[in-house]
Order: sequence, then C-alpha cells, then structure tokens
Amino acid sequence: MTEQQQTARRLMERHGRTFAADAGIALHDKPSPLWQLLVLSLLLSTRIRSEIAVATARELWEAGWRTPEQLRGSTWQPQVRPVLDDLTLRGAQQAGLPSDPAALAGLVDRDDLASLAAALVRVARDPHLLEEPAGGS
Repeated sequence: MTEQQQTARRLMERHGRTFAADAGIALHDKPSPLWQLLVLSLLLSTRIRSEIAVATARELWEAGWRTPEQLRGSTWQPQVRPVLDDLTLRGAQQAGLPSDPAALAGLVDRDDLASLAAALVRVARDPHLLEEPAGGS
C-alpha cells in the first residue's frame, strides 16, 4: 500500500462518516430514507453549523417525523412554546415579578407568554429598561 493510500485510509477511518450516517439515515432506495435525506440536505443548506443541522434532523426522526405523512400530521404548537429559562427568570426578578415559571406564565394570556419572555430577557440584559417612564421609550 502506498503512502497516499495509507493517508486516504487513515482519513476515512477518522473522518469518513457521511452526514447521512451521522443523522441516522440508512440509505435505501425507499421513500422514507429519501425523504429524510431531502430534509437533511435542506437543513445542511442553511446558515448553521453542520453539527446543528445533523442534530436537528436526528431530533425530527426521534419525534417520529420520518416521512412526509408523519410530518404533515404533526403539530408544531408544543414545540414553539417559550421557555422561561434562567435569563428570563432573572429579568422577572429584576422587574419585581414572580421567579416561578408557572406563576410568571399565569400573569398573561397563553398567546402573550412569548412577548413577556422576550421583554424579560431584554430587562435582564439591560436593567435600565425598567427606568423608562410608563408609556414611553
């Protein structure tokens, strides 16, 4: 074996996994893996790191969305609920609001929770926002 062949073999052993393999796609000439490959290619074409695209694809498969029919039958609403994380809760504390996520969520309508979370993140990052006069900016 030549030195170049050895180098090629070493590279394949260390780094030769395809994105499809990393995403858990078993490539067969069947609709489901072809659909998964299409979804993965769309994710990989966005302006995010390939590791994030592959991880996103794996999450889709783990959620059971391996075919167009499964994805069409899914609901997106539970996945877009805002998360009241530590930064949000710090903003709530600075604003004198409850630091318990359930109590905080109970202050506004369900559809307004994302706006409240966004406001609290802004307050946590810039406490001077609390000094603004009511109704002004």
